[in-house]
Amino acid sequence: MILARLNEERGALGTPESKTIPILAYHKITSHLSLDPDSMPMSMFDKQLRFIHGMGYRAVKTEELIENPFQASGGKKFMLAFDDAYETTVRNSFHILKKYNFSGIIFVITGYMGKRNYWDTRARGKFKHLTEAQIKRLSKTGLEFGSHTVNHENLLHLTNEKCYRELKDSKEHLENMLGKPVLALSYPFGKQNERIQEIARKAGYKLGVCIHNSMRKYNPMAVRSWGIYPWDTRASVRGKLVQSGFEQFKLNFIKLGSEGAALLNACLRRND
Repeated sequence: MILARLNEERGALGTPESKTIPILAYHKITSHLSLDPDSMPMSMFDKQLRFIHGMGYRAVKTEELIENPFQASGGKKFMLAFDDAYETTVRNSFHILKKYNFSGIIFVITGYMGKRNYWDTRARGKFKHLTEAQIKRLSKTGLEFGSHTVNHENLLHLTNEKCYRELKDSKEHLENMLGKPVLALSYPFGKQNERIQEIARKAGYKLGVCIHNSMRKYNPMAVRSWGIYPWDTRASVRGKLVQSGFEQFKLNFIKLGSEGAALLNACLRRND
C-alpha cells in the first residue's frame, strides 16, 4: 500500500514526461519462470494485462502516438512494445493480447530473422527470432512492426554512414516485405544521442524509442519506453503507466546491470 501510494503521488507531480502516453516494453514472453530478467512468464504477462485492462487502459498504435503523444487529463492510453521479435514471445503472448483486445508493436532485427541472438550472456540462452514468413502472417492480424536495426549494434559506436545503413536498410527491408510504412525505431540497448536521432530522421523515421532514456522534455526521436520485468508488482506497473519518478529511479539501476551484462558477454565472445 505504501509503495502504491508513493508511485501515485510521484506520478501526479505532472512532470512533462508524465503527460505523454507511456510505452511499456517487454522482451521475451516465455512458458515458464526463468532466471533471465528479460523473460516474462506468460502467466505473469496475462495477470499484468488483466490488471491494465481492468483499470480501463486502451492500447494505441504508432500513428496515433505520433499524431498526439500526450495523455489527456485522466486519459488511459498506452502502447505495448516488444523488442527483438523473439519467436517465443509471439507464441506465448498473441492469444493474451487478443483476449484483452490490445494491439502491440514488435521491433525486428532484420539481419536476424529466423536466426538466434548472440548478445545475451550464455546463462540466458539463445533465442530464435521470427522468420519473414511469420512476420508477414502476423502483420495481417493487426500487429505492428518496427525496426530494431539490421544487426543490433550499439549505434553510438558506428560512423554516420554505417549507422544510416543500419537504420535505412532495416526500414526498407520491412516496408518491402510488409507493403506498409515503418515509422518507428527502437534503438538497440537504448543507446542514442542527438547525432543518432538526426540520422534516424534522415532515414525516414517519425518515432524513436529508447528503453533507458530519462529525458523529461518530449522528443519524438527519443521517446522513453518503460521496461517491464518479472518482479514488477501491480504498484510498479501502475507507477510505470503514470511514469513516476520512483520507477525511473529503479530502472536506472537496471540500466547499469544491463550494461554490465553486455560488457561481460563481449569479453566472453573475445575469449572464444
